[in-house]
Amino acid sequence: MKASILLNLYPDAWRDRYESEFRAMLDDHPVSAMDALDIIFGAVDAHLRPHAHRIDGAAVPPGEASTPRRGSGLEALFFAHLSLFVAVIMVLGIINVATTAGNWWSLYPLWAWGTIVAVHGLWTFRWKGLLGAHVAFYLGLNAGLITTNIVQGGAIWFIWPLIALGVLVASHLLIVFQKISLIRAHLTATVLGLALVFIALLAAGAFDIAVILLVGVQLGVLLAGHWLMRRQGWNLLATHAFIYAGTLLLLLVNNLIEDPGDLWVRYPFAVWTILLTGHALLHFRIAKWSGSDWEAIMLEELGTREASDTQRQMLGALFLHVSVFLLGAIAFVALNLMTGISDFWAIWPIGVWYVLLAFHAGYVLAPRRITGSLLFGWVATSAGLIAIDFFSDGDPWWYWPVMWSAVVVAIALGATWGKRHRLIRMHLLGGIALAFALVVTDLVTGPPLWWFYAVAAIILTWVIHFGLTLDFTKAINPLSDDQ
Repeated sequence: MKASILLNLYPDAWRDRYESEFRAMLDDHPVSAMDALDIIFGAVDAHLRPHAHRIDGAAVPPGEASTPRRGSGLEALFFAHLSLFVAVIMVLGIINVATTAGNWWSLYPLWAWGTIVAVHGLWTFRWKGLLGAHVAFYLGLNAGLITTNIVQGGAIWFIWPLIALGVLVASHLLIVFQKISLIRAHLTATVLGLALVFIALLAAGAFDIAVILLVGVQLGVLLAGHWLMRRQGWNLLATHAFIYAGTLLLLLVNNLIEDPGDLWVRYPFAVWTILLTGHALLHFRIAKWSGSDWEAIMLEELGTREASDTQRQMLGALFLHVSVFLLGAIAFVALNLMTGISDFWAIWPIGVWYVLLAFHAGYVLAPRRITGSLLFGWVATSAGLIAIDFFSDGDPWWYWPVMWSAVVVAIALGATWGKRHRLIRMHLLGGIALAFALVVTDLVTGPPLWWFYAVAAIILTWVIHFGLTLDFTKAINPLSDDQ
């Protein structure tokens, strides 16, 4: 089949303007499989954006558009996401068939990731605002849950998430098509939610008026918070504090009535207090450093006076992240002490958060943001792995992930230093890190020694690469540029 046949997939308006030229080009040049896939994606894009290159009703060739269309980067990101999804799922399907043909485990990532791709697509190519993305999530999630319930057998449980999430979708539909206010949609969702709880308790044979009353009051607190913000002008922080106080009070009452021997309400209280404190920091900027000498020094050191507003915002976000991290660490330690200190599990979420904070700090503080983020994150991750290895039993293993990830960091450093000869710098720094990793690996694994062969090969590739970059014409005839 000729690739030019794929042009039939495009809309009529596009074909009237471009088909003859494009068909002639395809007939004259061979088209690869990737080119054919790109043509198909172009057809999808032409249907989704029929007026992308039109001015006053007249079609304009893409190259003549005066400015790039806003959102084109988001669409390119979606198609990259879609391509990665298709490639990975195909590989997983092949592995599934080749290794465990009787167990179709590859359907689970297909379902989960496919739902995310569908939401991403309808978030990028909007339909009725965000309604399309909401409906895609609802249908994708429940399709997988229904299938899982049918395959596993047993009691029918898929009906509950189907109905519960359907309440939110129905409210969203009312907002979009019936043009009702958010408050009325929220009220509708609250009534439907209470009806669902009533039906669920009847179906389970455990009807309890206290449970219905508790759920009703909780939903009422959320509705009241929404009303205070929309109709009384409360800001988001005040509304958050109102819902925080009302919800925790209800949980405390329920705890004291149902299970007075175990004060479990302290766990949601500790976690939610941290979230509310972080929200307050963001709202009030409790440590207001904007305009201070410290800020001026930081901006001068970073060389960003011409972009001080952007850098100020990024530094403010970093400061907020550090503050919330410290509060979160205290909360995790407190929760750990509440549950007992025999297993200090708090170190794991704190450690992971610390690494994420290091990535953030590198992005804000380093001259080259991506490389700085990678370098800071690598240092933090390496320190964490060394600490874990030091305090755990068994043979040391930290040097394996630390050294081999250093190769990637070295290549990234070479790619961002300067504007010329990036490939040589990437090759040089990456080769040095790789040579070091190979030497350490050989010394750890023991004789026979083989590292010098690999290092010699790396040095040889350096010499060849450097030689390929030399301009021998100038060496032969130094005056060639003047003649």
